[in-house]
Amino acid sequence: MSQQVNSTEDTAESGAASHTILSPRTFVSLAGTMFAVDLLSAGNGAIDLAFVAPFGALMVAGIGLGDLVTALFMAFFAGIIDVFAVKLARAEGRNDASSLLPKLFAALLLVAAVWTAAGMLVSRVVPLIFDLVGSEPAVAAIATDYLTVRMLGIPFTLALAAVSITLRIVGRQRASIVLIATVFVLNAAFNAALVYGPLKVLAANPVMAVAIATVIAQVLTAACGFVILVRHFSQSRGERVAGSDQQRIIPLTREMFTTSLGIGLRQMNNYAAAVVPFMLISRLDVGTVAAAAVATRIWTLYCRVPQATLGAVGVFVGYSRGRSQQDAHAVVQRSRKYVVWPSFIAAAGVAAAVPVLAKVLGGDEVDVGLVWLLTAAYLIAVPAYVVENLCGEILTVEQRAAWLSLPSTVVTYLVTIPIAIVGILVWESALVAVASAAVASLLLALRYSMRTRQLGYRLMGGA
Repeated sequence: MSQQVNSTEDTAESGAASHTILSPRTFVSLAGTMFAVDLLSAGNGAIDLAFVAPFGALMVAGIGLGDLVTALFMAFFAGIIDVFAVKLARAEGRNDASSLLPKLFAALLLVAAVWTAAGMLVSRVVPLIFDLVGSEPAVAAIATDYLTVRMLGIPFTLALAAVSITLRIVGRQRASIVLIATVFVLNAAFNAALVYGPLKVLAANPVMAVAIATVIAQVLTAACGFVILVRHFSQSRGERVAGSDQQRIIPLTREMFTTSLGIGLRQMNNYAAAVVPFMLISRLDVGTVAAAAVATRIWTLYCRVPQATLGAVGVFVGYSRGRSQQDAHAVVQRSRKYVVWPSFIAAAGVAAAVPVLAKVLGGDEVDVGLVWLLTAAYLIAVPAYVVENLCGEILTVEQRAAWLSLPSTVVTYLVTIPIAIVGILVWESALVAVASAAVASLLLALRYSMRTRQLGYRLMGGA
């Protein structure tokens, strides 16, 4: 088997750009970039809160709620970026990204326009949902203002994400990090200018100001990214290979639309499966809610590691799939160790650091024992979580959207959320609510691994 894998790798290397060949160096470069970009993106969300904090807890609560709902929409829209990235990685794997990229961007913008219009219509229902769950009217009003502006900025958010992922896929890792860091700096600068500085025309409504600042920062940074890409592709990096992608824009747009629907639905389900149990836990006593909040933050921090490694594996499988399916099978076999070891080592490190992290994130009054117990309930899902998402990356590369979305929808709404509801309303147990995610990951890991085997991929053993 090792000779077959090495032969496949040598064949691929003979005609492929070096950054598309899986090796410890190229993997660390790409996964490290994804990790850094993820952290910087998370930091961007904190900027808006920091600038409205002086206006009081009401503003902070409103933006926090608005950002939560915005993230739910963005989880769905991220499916477009996943489809974009897969198609671009497959083209880059066969040295044809420069010819496909303009068509991909055109298709992306068309799909983004459709989803933005649909999202704006759906967002009109959000205030009714706030009323239904009993949200404080003043908080709901602020959240609605913030959500409205951010929804209008969806095409720019997606354009920036597409530019950033394109830079990573074509081997410009440093430029991708600089781009997201630029968004962070510009967002802070425009927040200061619109809320406190010379442009404070919206000082009476700081929530609208910080939302607009975010959109402006994304527009400017995306424009800079486009310039970098134009310069990158203006320098010939090799002859176009035979069999290059000649897809037309309309069929490509239709394919991107339908595939992104399934992939985006799966991601939105995953987000809902994480958010709903926590919202249910908020019905319990303050001490339990605080401990659950800290444990959730610790789990979110941990997830940056497997998400970065899994995302990198997805790109390398995309590269290899652009060359041949046999090459993709070999890459999946070789990539397991790049995901498994970092994920388990990071889990062990996080488990050991819980007493310290609990104090740092929750203060002196938090129940460290309960935080550790809830964090353990999250971490017990790590093996299934890794398998589920590794298979998810493979199925995304293979564009099997229905295979991803249907099981995810069934498990989320018929297993995860019901377990969380019973855990809170019947047993008043935050532990059961948190553990519902582990049950979901196990079921999805089993289902997705069956599907990947149908495509000839073997996660364990020989191919």
